[in-house]
Amino acid sequence: MGAANGCGGMSSATRLTPKAMLTPKILTTLPQSTPKSVMADLVAGITVAMVALPLSLAIAIASGAAPATGLVTAIVAGFLISALGVAGCRSVGRQVPLSWSCMV
Repeated sequence: MGAANGCGGMSSATRLTPKAMLTPKILTTLPQSTPKSVMADLVAGITVAMVALPLSLAIAIASGAAPATGLVTAIVAGFLISALGVAGCRSVGRQVPLSWSCMV
């Protein structure tokens, strides 16, 4: 097996089985959680929300959509990425609510 990269993911030498590729990451990491890691995740989530929600409002208004559209797309995108993502970490920026609000 290949070594993990700096992001907690797998190296390119590691091959995932089809079952591992279809298993949401939360199902494999949740059993390993500690109270300290859960608290750190909560603080990180609140911090991201403090930045992402006003930003999604601004992007929706700037694109001519209703502010509620920006909120809904930011929340839905955040949950989908978190629930269905298979990477150990991910970089999600302002392009997610922007791209989703443009599709609505």
